[in-house]
Amino acid sequence: MGDTLAGISFTAIDFETANSNRGSVCAVGLAKVENGRTVDSVSWLIRPPAGIDHFDKQNVRIHGIREADVADALGWHASVLQIADFMGDDHLVAYNATFDASVMRKASEHLSVPLPSREFYCALKLAQQHLELPRHKLPDVVSALSLPPFKHHDAAADAHTCAEVVLAIAARRGLTETRQIWGQPTSAIGDLYPLRNIAREPGAAASRTHIRKDELPQPNASANIHHPLFGAVFCFTGDLETFTRADAMVRVAERGASCGNAVTKKTTHLVIGESNASKSLNAAVLAGSGKARKAALYQEAGQVITVLCERDFLALLDVRRSSRKASMSAVPAADAKPNAAVARGGLIEEVAPPMQLPSPKSEQRSPGVAALLTLLLGIIRRFSARK
Repeated sequence: MGDTLAGISFTAIDFETANSNRGSVCAVGLAKVENGRTVDSVSWLIRPPAGIDHFDKQNVRIHGIREADVADALGWHASVLQIADFMGDDHLVAYNATFDASVMRKASEHLSVPLPSREFYCALKLAQQHLELPRHKLPDVVSALSLPPFKHHDAAADAHTCAEVVLAIAARRGLTETRQIWGQPTSAIGDLYPLRNIAREPGAAASRTHIRKDELPQPNASANIHHPLFGAVFCFTGDLETFTRADAMVRVAERGASCGNAVTKKTTHLVIGESNASKSLNAAVLAGSGKARKAALYQEAGQVITVLCERDFLALLDVRRSSRKASMSAVPAADAKPNAAVARGGLIEEVAPPMQLPSPKSEQRSPGVAALLTLLLGIIRRFSARK
């Protein structure tokens, strides 16, 4: 395979984190690909930056790394130097590049550590583009490509497997050079972030978190009026793992919702993306977001704003991928009923039953979120009182 892929070179990278803070990096794995072959790999534990170095039980269950394991590990500054030395002039590739790029940025912002300027390319998006699967988690893609089994959530194994996935898809599709594999980077670090100056194909989603007002997607007037998102007004804060922010905005606009860059009196939903997609909101995430604090003040004044973590946002979208191609002639009827299968872009999307949005007189929140918002309001009041 290497001879036919001689024009492909890059460094695959994978990070593990101690908690839901993206900057709490605790391990890294790298695999170097030269001329279509994986020629070197390295990994090491990292001592997370002070102040965000606690280990959540859920994260420990996922990767098995504990606080005691990193007591004598390299810090982030030294790790950045080693990463830069290993990757040389390579582009970086990760399986979910948005996440891994944000780990580097967040850890570096926390410690004021400079980063080299590099583009990040996404192996997950490559798999989604070329493999028709019900889902595209790394183990599923490995199985579909008949690659050797690996230890998932081990940084070294994930980086090596990410590299092998890219090479396997390139071989299948006859892609012989790195520039043929991806049309554009998914994210970046250093002076290249945000990706304001990188040309994008028409209609391609931006990777930066701030979307200019003239780029905000317009709500689909022909969307199913029974969908719970129809007529809603969304705002996003923090990095999402599953989509770029632009992708997420397109998803809600397709369902008839509007999007904004700030929390206003019109906002009905705030999506907080700093916690992992599988995790709920926590007080630290809420307190760390200016948009969340502003939403809490609006809520105290009586405005109904539904605050969602990424997991709950995905559940609200309720998109189910099908390995069966949708018929090109399948067009949703104007009076489509709830639970109808709508064909869009080669996917089958099952529209969720109508969900009554809470009214100002009957606000509905889960006890956990309500308690966190109460705690957040208390913090805001105490902070204001000291001014």
